[in-house]
Amino acid sequence: MKENVLFAFYEILDLLVYNDDNGEEKRWTQIEGCIEQNQLPITQVHIFYFIEDIKLFEKMLKKLQEKYKHIHFSYDVFDCDQYDTKKVAQFVYKYILTYKYDTSKYNYYFTHPKQATLRTFMFYYGISSRLACQYMIPFTPISSEYRSQQILLRSIDLSVYRDIAYECQQHTLLGYNVLLGGIQSKHPEMLNIVSEMENAVANSRGPLLLYGSTGSGKTRIAQQMAKLLKEKGYVQGPFIEVNCATLNNDLAASQLFGHVKGAFTGAIANYKGLLASANNGVLFLDEISLLDMQCQGMLLRAIEDGIWFPIGSETPVYGNFFLICASNVDLVSASKQGLFREDLLARISMWEYSLPSLKERSIDFEAYLDYELNNISTNICSLLLMHKEAKKMYIDFARSKQSVWRYNLRDLHASVQRMAAHSTDGRITVDIVSREMQYLKSNWIRWQNTTTETFELSQSLLDEEIYSNLDYFELVQLEAVLQECKKYKTLAEAGRTLFNKSRQIKSTQNDSHRLRLFLKKYNITWQMIQD
Repeated sequence: MKENVLFAFYEILDLLVYNDDNGEEKRWTQIEGCIEQNQLPITQVHIFYFIEDIKLFEKMLKKLQEKYKHIHFSYDVFDCDQYDTKKVAQFVYKYILTYKYDTSKYNYYFTHPKQATLRTFMFYYGISSRLACQYMIPFTPISSEYRSQQILLRSIDLSVYRDIAYECQQHTLLGYNVLLGGIQSKHPEMLNIVSEMENAVANSRGPLLLYGSTGSGKTRIAQQMAKLLKEKGYVQGPFIEVNCATLNNDLAASQLFGHVKGAFTGAIANYKGLLASANNGVLFLDEISLLDMQCQGMLLRAIEDGIWFPIGSETPVYGNFFLICASNVDLVSASKQGLFREDLLARISMWEYSLPSLKERSIDFEAYLDYELNNISTNICSLLLMHKEAKKMYIDFARSKQSVWRYNLRDLHASVQRMAAHSTDGRITVDIVSREMQYLKSNWIRWQNTTTETFELSQSLLDEEIYSNLDYFELVQLEAVLQECKKYKTLAEAGRTLFNKSRQIKSTQNDSHRLRLFLKKYNITWQMIQD
């Protein structure tokens, strides 16, 4: 006949009080409620306890050993903080993997207190991954009446806990999708950023600082973060968006922190300000680098102490909000130049993330395109479709090296809006895409003409596919060579100028041949340059 082994956590030794059949007060431990039942005689008890409970544990264990001399008691100690779930889990699973089970000789049971703790669930979930193990519900009062009742056993249904784990995972993915705004991203860096953001707000209420170029999605992330915080119940108030570039320098403090009537000329009524409006909600400060120094100091105190004074008032206002800041310039550099308070930067950059540009997220371009098409369809209450060939042409162009996407998602949004406007029957065709591509290229070239070097000669001589796949480094070099060649009538003359140093150390000067080979790499002939 198999012996019965009982696993238990120290809480099972907790003293409880009850009145017996005669009304007398009795003391007992829950573990006695398992040992003294008649149906499953226990021969071994293994108890786990935490190091900080050692004195009380030893006292209780001694009493049990004296009372139940026929039972073998053993124990293991958790030498860690009982609230450090990770370390407790490591101990539990290490024990589970190393314990020498012998199901041919023993039946294994697990018992836990009426109020089960997380570690008890971890234990019997883990132990059941190795063998079939039931957990035992301890009896309440110890009396002959209760001992003879049917013992309460429960099988550990792992599927239940898998279902719970699955539900938790789905809840996490829900937050994940909320932050992405429904866009099915495949970009590893973006996915990592979103995952870290969700963990950050789940485990702290520290401010977020978002970096990214214009149109990279900082505002969208802030809006989706506010939505997620509200869904999870972390905030109840509104989402207040402030573009610091639009604040009037003379009135910025008043707009943010409020004012009282008569505080300055034009203050004809009390105004509570944007910070107060964001109380218990989310405050998003876009382009925070443009906030003046006075407002930076007032904001610092508002963040640290949750207190500020409206302009002209000596009565403090108290508030609490989740802060998200965004900038398209490096605030560390701005701080070093004396343009941004270092102490404020330290306070707002608890969680700091740099959003990749649209060009860097080329793998997600199709997802963003679908998102824009769906949005337009919703707004116009009519389905907007894109021909398969047109969509492929547009995506290939978008991912090519010649595509600049200077304003990132804003460029894309405007581009899709234009194509939608040109579609007369709700379908974006190849012709519409081709026209849009030409518009984007000419628009980007205009920006290049005003900001960087131009490559007009290279673009006029090169095949479009070759030109679109050249690195900036190659374009600069090629354009300089072509411009130099235009000055001379022969290859030899141009070669002597272009190879003026290297030709001096060569035994034979083959300038024409060298230049011809260089141009041939790009399918350019001397005659093409002269024409």
